[in-house]
Amino acid sequence: MSSVMRLTDAIDDVTSFVSSRPGAVGAALAGSVLGLGIVWLAMRRRRKDRTGETVASVQEICIYPVKSCQPMSLKSAKVEKRGFRFDRRWVVVDTWSKHIQSGTAGAFLTLKQQPKLALIFPTVEELGDGTIVLKLRTPDMDELQVRHPLPGHADEAASAKSPVRLSMYQMDGEGLDCGDEAADWLHRVTDMPGARLLYMPDNDVKDRRLADSPQWGGVGGENTTAYANFSPYMMANKQSLVDLNRRLTQPEKVDMRCFRPNIVVQGEGAWSEDTWRVFTIGNVSFQFLKKCGRCPMTTLDPNTGRRLGEEPLRTLKKFRLDTSDERYGQSPCFGVNLAAVSEGSVSVGDKLVLVSPALPTLQ
Repeated sequence: MSSVMRLTDAIDDVTSFVSSRPGAVGAALAGSVLGLGIVWLAMRRRRKDRTGETVASVQEICIYPVKSCQPMSLKSAKVEKRGFRFDRRWVVVDTWSKHIQSGTAGAFLTLKQQPKLALIFPTVEELGDGTIVLKLRTPDMDELQVRHPLPGHADEAASAKSPVRLSMYQMDGEGLDCGDEAADWLHRVTDMPGARLLYMPDNDVKDRRLADSPQWGGVGGENTTAYANFSPYMMANKQSLVDLNRRLTQPEKVDMRCFRPNIVVQGEGAWSEDTWRVFTIGNVSFQFLKKCGRCPMTTLDPNTGRRLGEEPLRTLKKFRLDTSDERYGQSPCFGVNLAAVSEGSVSVGDKLVLVSPALPTLQ
């Protein structure tokens, strides 16, 4: 029962008692009790306007250069409209899949279809010669290097390839094929002869628009993303993970990597991130889009891609189903999907400061 409900019940009980007292005395007592209750509620509601309040700090920043491969941990990251710079700019597709949509380059792969993606460790560097290099390594294979010209560089137009279309959760976009050397390397890692690597550069390809999502397009506005499932950013709260692990009946704890967040914060309390609507981190403003509904990918071992069991979904479904919005269905929520309102950079240690009032969190 909430604090407000408990107070209201108490006021009713006391008011009933004092109203039974004789005449003016009872009326005066009842009026005093009711007045004090109204003042207390008003003070509580005023405290809910928390504009300017610091509610969390950034503990970790991660990008996932290649979708469903290992993360790249950063101390600071550049914020762009499509996500952190180089986050999910590459994706592995299966050109031999029977699920390819007509006119597209292939069916995109995640750990659910190809667990061996968990063995790939990507890094990205911007070089002084006007190029970026994606380096892919596994424990058992030689490193692969894939180079791309930076936007606006003289070699960009000369090396440009025709973009190919990719459909991902009905939010269609485009990418550039990274060539046969990358395809051969991926074939040897995954044992999939049809595996190829696509890259989404800054320019000259079609962005994936959140508004095109049949399920959540209404919350996406004009925002775009690279090869993330939906939103450009996903944030999780360490306190929420602590609460989830406390509720598990198994001895093994869930790793935050199972949820693949970009930003991990230490918040004021478990699940408080659900209520933060517009806030700044460092010099950048972010906007809440929705809570992040979770799928069976959270049950995979982040080190191997293999299925671990039913957790954490089984426990999350006991208390994190959002029945107020049918679009969540039976997907329990962990973390929140965000869009950047401005550009800039965020760093580990930055404070999260509310810009617009948070939703009430009284229990």
